[in-house]
Amino acid sequence: MEETSFFEKLKNYLLILAGVLSFLGSLAIIAFLILNNSNKIEDIELINTKIEKLNLNLKDDYVFLNKTWTLTSFNDLNPDFSITIKFEENNKVSGFGGCNDYTAKFEINEDSFNIYEINKTKMFCENVSVVENAFFQVLELVNKIEVSDDTLTLSSQNNKLVFKKEK
Repeated sequence: MEETSFFEKLKNYLLILAGVLSFLGSLAIIAFLILNNSNKIEDIELINTKIEKLNLNLKDDYVFLNKTWTLTSFNDLNPDFSITIKFEENNKVSGFGGCNDYTAKFEINEDSFNIYEINKTKMFCENVSVVENAFFQVLELVNKIEVSDDTLTLSSQNNKLVFKKEK
């Protein structure tokens, strides 16, 4: 079993602390609105927005990290070959696009999720490269992440990538 470094432990504690602080901030806003007998639609929408952001921040401390996920659906189509993704510590992404290995970086905060700086090997595989290139283009457009049990969904306005956790 690998030993977790001091800096990895510190990062994990800071992520938890950030989630707790976000939670406390949301509670303060809710308490303020309740104490002021606010029932305006705008205030209720603000509360709902804060709760949604809170759910993203505290959702099992980034359960998608350090697991390999295999693509099962690409815009409701099933790929004929294996495409994987793995989110790692230090905001790194790695995986296999069907022909080429790739690395990238990801950024997550309470309002957005982004994958950027995708670097890949430069092999050409007939019958795979067209789908792989489309996958990389969609990956750069992703702005939302959802994790539910063994399913990871990355999506943008017009695209949806659904992955299953490898056992």
